[in-house]
Amino acid sequence: MKKLLYLFIAALVITVLLNSCEKKTIDLGSGDEPYNPTAPADSVRFNADIIPVFTTECTGCHSIGGGLQPELEASVAYSSIIDGGYVNTSNPSNSILYTTIEPVTTLHGGGQHKTAADKILVWIQQGAKNN
Repeated sequence: MKKLLYLFIAALVITVLLNSCEKKTIDLGSGDEPYNPTAPADSVRFNADIIPVFTTECTGCHSIGGGLQPELEASVAYSSIIDGGYVNTSNPSNSILYTTIEPVTTLHGGGQHKTAADKILVWIQQGAKNN
């Protein structure tokens, strides 16, 4: 009986140790890593990279009930731009979301947004996922 108890405790300890390990990964294009337009697929993520752009540069005018479409507050931004037809995954560079802020074609919002436009274009090229 003691052997069975020791075996059970050993198995429990091993299980706890194996499940408590954490593997850290680097998400290129977000966090502390600099933006890299040539980074691998899914390097630009909607929640980590695109929402912060909307929050700092767009929601002053494009907020819920603010009158300007699309609404770009975090809770509704994805559905607003996808359902509103602002993203064209078959021809990303022609997406309204991209061409509206791309500084070569417009100075939307009174400033140049080259870095934001680049991130948005890469995100659309990667399939415009809600990730």
